[in-house]
Amino acid sequence: MRTLGIATLLLLAFVAAADEAVARIEKAGGVVRRVATKGDALEVDFIDSAATDADLVNVQSLKAVSVVRLRGTAITDAGLAHLGKVATLRRLYLEQTAITDEGLKHLLGLKELETLNLYRTAITDGGLARLKALPKLKSLIVTDTKATVAGIAALKKAMPGVVIVPDPALDRQGAEDALATAKAAREGAEKRLLAANKEMEEMAPQAARLKKEADEAKKEADKFPRGSADGKAAQDRFRKAQQAASRAGNAKKNADDAMKSMESHRLMEADARARLQALGSK
Repeated sequence: MRTLGIATLLLLAFVAAADEAVARIEKAGGVVRRVATKGDALEVDFIDSAATDADLVNVQSLKAVSVVRLRGTAITDAGLAHLGKVATLRRLYLEQTAITDEGLKHLLGLKELETLNLYRTAITDGGLARLKALPKLKSLIVTDTKATVAGIAALKKAMPGVVIVPDPALDRQGAEDALATAKAAREGAEKRLLAANKEMEEMAPQAARLKKEADEAKKEADKFPRGSADGKAAQDRFRKAQQAASRAGNAKKNADDAMKSMESHRLMEADARARLQALGSK
């Protein structure tokens, strides 16, 4: 009987340990799946499960784990000590957990980490400052945390390539741009309204007369043979009279439409101004 080599025995042991880890993860309500159809990268999904800190030790037994999702679980800072040993981790989702600044120190050795979601956790500016140690971080979500505008700005300055949500400076610039656009649109609408009202005042009294002139021009045009010189001249007079009558008839509608447009842009401007005020002072 042929004796198995040490390498083969180690491989079999690793496979057995991985299978056991997957079984334990699934028992805790988690799911293990491949990130893509090709490649060995794995995703461990514990979203809204009953997973605890102890369950995260099983993640270490899996090879090439690149994504871990822990939203809404009961994990604490202690659990992150296990994840800090998963060197292949690229994306980590910790939203709506009890994680604090203390837990983030366990993640500082994750040199491949690119995405970190801390939505509705208890992290503060102190925790944000620690994240400077993550060289490949590209995306960070700190919405509804204890992080301040100053803390976010400091991290953004230290790591300008990282997209941070929220980004107060970027949000303010967007709000200022939106306000300027809305203000310009409202001013343009006001000018169109003035012009429409002026045209209505000038044309409305003439509407009945111009319509009558158009009707008379039509009757005159119908008297001449089609294609004759007199007929063509009469048709030309009719078209001009009809256009004038139509313009007079539409003057009020144009003014009403201009008023609606102005009111719409005024509301847009008010909304943009309120958004900017909500962001507070620089």
